[in-house]
Amino acid sequence: MITHPARFIFKAIQLLGAIGMTALVSLAEAPAEERTRRTDWSDERLLTYAKEIHAKYLTRDTHLDVSIVLRRPGFDITQEHSWPEHASEVDFPRMVKGGLDGGLLSCSSVRGH
Repeated sequence: MITHPARFIFKAIQLLGAIGMTALVSLAEAPAEERTRRTDWSDERLLTYAKEIHAKYLTRDTHLDVSIVLRRPGFDITQEHSWPEHASEVDFPRMVKGGLDGGLLSCSSVRGH
């Protein structure tokens, strides 16, 4: 029996991880002809095929690192940033561009505060 909210969240994360692993296993079990390197396709065709696969499956990131940059004065997660210029790994425009369907934002806290 789950009695504490943190335990519920932990169990939910475990369940989501199991679902994600099931999806990965099902992708790995593709027929051999689909796993064979395609030397007869152009880079453009491979990219198109990769985008088709990406669009077909739920895409989520289970650890979005945003907590530190959100503390930075003037940082706006709704605007596109880059790692070289802003040391930012996550922002909403790049999440949309990348086709991210959902994710879990990391959170940190100091004990006793």
